[in-house]
Amino acid sequence: MQFSLFFFFLSLFSLTSFSQSENEPFQPVVLQSKFSVASYLNEIQLNGQRVFYIDFEDDSSAWVASSNGLFYFNGYDWSHFTEDDGLPSSMVRCVCVTSDGRVWIGTDQGAGEFDPSEKKFYTHGSQTGLAGQSVRRIHQAADGGL
Repeated sequence: MQFSLFFFFLSLFSLTSFSQSENEPFQPVVLQSKFSVASYLNEIQLNGQRVFYIDFEDDSSAWVASSNGLFYFNGYDWSHFTEDDGLPSSMVRCVCVTSDGRVWIGTDQGAGEFDPSEKKFYTHGSQTGLAGQSVRRIHQAADGGL
């Protein structure tokens, strides 16, 4: 599944010029006879938006940081999270899934942990401990720290 997800997300970046207008029904783009690549850009409202970062959970589920919010793809369905779901901003610049499965995001309005089941964003004090409010990268170190 991870191999197919790789090609799926590769298509997010490479097929933007092939995306169809909003009024046309979705049609997958076929590459050679063995593979087909489906573009979900229009369906999930990413057409014309910026994708800043993608991170994966251990089960290959994907989190996508974009200029239109945070997206989650479990292999079958998409979920879209914005300010209405507890994020400090819909401009999500980065996402980091930690080894214990927590989802950390960086936005143009700060960083913190996002709990999608509760639709809550926890800053854990980051609003006072950062050099600026715009966070572009979060990385987990080998010792588990961020």
